[in-house]
Amino acid sequence: MTILGGFWKRFLNLLPKAPRQIGTVISVDGDGLHTIQLTGGGFITCLSNTPFQVAEKVFVSDKKIEGKAPSLPTEIIEV
Repeated sequence: MTILGGFWKRFLNLLPKAPRQIGTVISVDGDGLHTIQLTGGGFITCLSNTPFQVAEKVFVSDKKIEGKAPSLPTEIIEV
């Protein structure tokens, strides 16, 4: 069974360590700090070397802004 365990560990290493979320920049502070409102309604403060404008959509992962996200209509469906 150690052979399968090795494959399983390699598979787990392919998965991202932190989830990637989409949010809207609601404020820009000095030193690269941005306050983001996530699509689900929460707020998070993130770091970025690239300045983003207020109301821009961005990808966020592990409290870091990864880049600009497309500004598409969003629909939340509750199950």
